[in-house]
Amino acid sequence: MKKIILIACVSFITAGCADGKFNAGIFQSSACNPPVDVIGFTPVALKYGDSHLVVIPVAKIRPNSEIRFMLLPQKKPSTDQIDYENVLVSVSSADDDGDMPADWLEVDGTYNANDKMLTVCVPANLSESTYKYIVKVDNVGMLDPRADVLLD
Repeated sequence: MKKIILIACVSFITAGCADGKFNAGIFQSSACNPPVDVIGFTPVALKYGDSHLVVIPVAKIRPNSEIRFMLLPQKKPSTDQIDYENVLVSVSSADDDGDMPADWLEVDGTYNANDKMLTVCVPANLSESTYKYIVKVDNVGMLDPRADVLLD
């Protein structure tokens, strides 16, 4: 019974972390070129390590905001002695028929070099649609999640 209560408590506490839901609040985004005021951000967790890569499958984003990809590498070295805190993580547009291209979604970096996060500016002129993108992690693999743009 104690294990069940403990698991429920941990699940409840961590449920709000990088859940792919929009967080409102006006601030200046340095991810945009030039920096502009944006209306909020959507956190997306990228967890990766020895033979695993996990990304929230659907992120809810809004135009004129940010997507913050929080990098969560495996801390201990792998069986191949790979330091996952220094492997390159790339996020880029996926060319897929039927969905809108996310050519604005291009960023790469490492956990150590990019302050544990990769940030992308979401353009203000996006239409309500689904945008597919690719997440590649060197020495791990790749996934193709999507981002749904919601208009007010």
